[in-house]
Amino acid sequence: MPIPQSIHNLCDLLDKSTAKHPDKIAARDREENGYSQWTYLEMSNYVYSFARHLKKLNVNKNQTVGILIPNSKWWGLAFFASIACDAQVVPLDTRLSIEETAAIIKAANIKSLITADIYKEKIEKLKLLNLNFNNIISVDISDNGKILLETILPNDSSNFIRNNLRIHPALIIFTSGTTGAPKGVVLTHGNLLTDIFDMLKVLEISEYESFVSILPLNHVFEITGGLLSPVALNATVTYVRSLRPDLIFRTIHESNMTVMMVVPSFLNLFLSKIKQQATIKIGGKFNQLFRFGMLLNKIGLPAGKILFSNVKKISALLLKASFAAAHR
Repeated sequence: MPIPQSIHNLCDLLDKSTAKHPDKIAARDREENGYSQWTYLEMSNYVYSFARHLKKLNVNKNQTVGILIPNSKWWGLAFFASIACDAQVVPLDTRLSIEETAAIIKAANIKSLITADIYKEKIEKLKLLNLNFNNIISVDISDNGKILLETILPNDSSNFIRNNLRIHPALIIFTSGTTGAPKGVVLTHGNLLTDIFDMLKVLEISEYESFVSILPLNHVFEITGGLLSPVALNATVTYVRSLRPDLIFRTIHESNMTVMMVVPSFLNLFLSKIKQQATIKIGGKFNQLFRFGMLLNKIGLPAGKILFSNVKKISALLLKASFAAAHR
């Protein structure tokens, strides 16, 4: 699918969806006791208010901005605000050691770091390594960003001028550097836009989808499928910060999930959950029926439709559509 002529950079995706349905839920976080969410209009206002704040800190097209934030709507805020300043984003894996994180910061020449208060101890250790940060901006995720929003919202969010075109770099994805020096791959706005619109054409998904994001946003796979594609579609994405299986499956059910980016390890978890629920429903005969059904399938008899009708009802509640890719 060709990129629409009106889309010149990634921020244009957000602008287009905000203009189309400003009151639609754009992103929401699954918390321990419920959800916190933003509409497209709220997200847009926060993004460009934050971008003006970053501009005051001299964040511009000559800078790389590191993002060290867990999966959440705050990650998207940091991403869009940074590229609105024509800077390049370097996603940092929250699971890396201090040394591995510092190696990427040095290799990418990161001068501005957007992080979260839950990584305070890690940031203090990074400061001791003389990394020469110009700015460290912390999002008080534990208080739903109250302090950050109070800081940025006085800024005007309208008519924010951006200069990025499709040929300009947007993202630098780094290896961890565990087996050598970290290596970065530069992706332009055009690279990412091409991936997004080609994927949307192949998968035939629409603005009525409900996305759930569980994979780390430091991977381009999840950035494309769990952040940018929902925004391009004017759809809703729910972020699950925890990898607790019960919380993930509850979110899948409560959000009426239709699209989720997954990797093989999650599919194994998903299969285990189906087997567990099926065993509760039909007892210890499940494994025998499962093997029998697989045998009949091999000879061309779709016995699963009959043997596992109840199981399919269970799985339908959990998963309508998922995309798997090898985890690298």
